[in-house]
Amino acid sequence: MGLGKRVRICRPPTGKREWMDKKATVVHLLPIVKKSLQYSIRFDHDSTVYSIPGDCLEPLHIDEVIEDGPFACCVVNEIMYCREHRLEVCGSCGVDHRMTNYQKEMSNIEDSDKLMETVNFLLDGMKRIRAPGRRAPSKK
Repeated sequence: MGLGKRVRICRPPTGKREWMDKKATVVHLLPIVKKSLQYSIRFDHDSTVYSIPGDCLEPLHIDEVIEDGPFACCVVNEIMYCREHRLEVCGSCGVDHRMTNYQKEMSNIEDSDKLMETVNFLLDGMKRIRAPGRRAPSKK
């Protein structure tokens, strides 16, 4: 999702039905190892920050770029996916964009050593629990 990206809650968490279709801003990706990545969000009408799974969110705006060359990929809202299958981790294409994507999404960490330590912690944990990579959102 990335820092400052606008999202809509499409599947509210349990007990938060009133959040359905509410718009919010992503504050940052949380380095918590769960099946679905966790994000901090802030609603437009409220300054409180909430934690929510990424699969509850959908981007309001989709900016898609197809990059060619030796590292051809699909970039949606600054997050990289394999070009052909639109997957963050693709066995067919032999790519794993998670490390680069996590670095972009944790732009709130300014110390580069701390950033890499946090990214590696999250990456190792997500691999350990065999969490699936993300699929690029479409303009549908």
